[in-house]
Amino acid sequence: MHDDDEVLRQLDALVREIVGHPVDADENYFTAGLDSLAVTKLHTLLTRRLGVALPVMALFRRPTLRATAA
Repeated sequence: MHDDDEVLRQLDALVREIVGHPVDADENYFTAGLDSLAVTKLHTLLTRRLGVALPVMALFRRPTLRATAA
C-alpha cells in the first residue's frame, strides 16, 4: 500500500470514529457531520494516535480527508 493511501485510511478511521459513518475522501468535514468541536477532537486524535504535528487550523482550511492527508 502506498504511504498516502495508508495515511488516508488512518484518517478515515478517525473521522469515522467521530461521526459514526463512512465519509467520502472529498466530502467536506462539515457537510459530513463534523462541527468545530468534532474537528478539534480529530486534531487531538491525529496528534495522540498518529503523532501528526498539524496546526488545528489546517483542518479548517483543508476540510476533507484527501486534503488533510496530503
